[in-house]
Amino acid sequence: MSYSLNEVEALAKKATRGAGYSWGLAEEASKAVRVLCAHGLSGCDALLDALMQFDTAGRGLCEPVCESGVWRAAEGALCPITYGTILSDRAEQVSAKPLRAEQVAQPILLVPFVHQVARAIERTITLTTEQGVVVSDGKSVSVQSAWASHAEHVQVETGGTVENPIARTSRAKVQDSVWAKLNAFAHRTYAPATEESRMKGAG
Repeated sequence: MSYSLNEVEALAKKATRGAGYSWGLAEEASKAVRVLCAHGLSGCDALLDALMQFDTAGRGLCEPVCESGVWRAAEGALCPITYGTILSDRAEQVSAKPLRAEQVAQPILLVPFVHQVARAIERTITLTTEQGVVVSDGKSVSVQSAWASHAEHVQVETGGTVENPIARTSRAKVQDSVWAKLNAFAHRTYAPATEESRMKGAG
């Protein structure tokens, strides 16, 4: 099915909140998914996979920690939503030196945050994994190679050239099964019906 970017953003926000993330992180995730979909990338698929991975994990386990200059999760894979906010908050640091991370789930979800950093510091930024390279100048994005659902190593640094930028679109194509599963996460944010609410006509 085809959905507007507003529809995608709204569902992504509720789904992320339903998976246990704070409203602030849910908003960041929804904006990231919108940017990916606006560039014809599978933002909804990537978000669903990330939410399913971290749904049952304690929030503290996927919080990024920095050891010897490399960001990692306290245990298991590193959540791209929480690490993406780290990148955004440290935009000026990227100007000075590369930021590195290991064992990142759905690294494609980092692309919008890199895009945001490039726009903030008005410099071209390159995101590199063992799978491929993404370059953004804050206006356009180029993606080289297909990306897997997990990256052993991720590096974000200044420099690079946006070649063959991705054309933007106003709608997103999402599989029915993906949309339904995101809706299932979103439904967790709805308050359960009470006897009083039912008597008033709710549900």
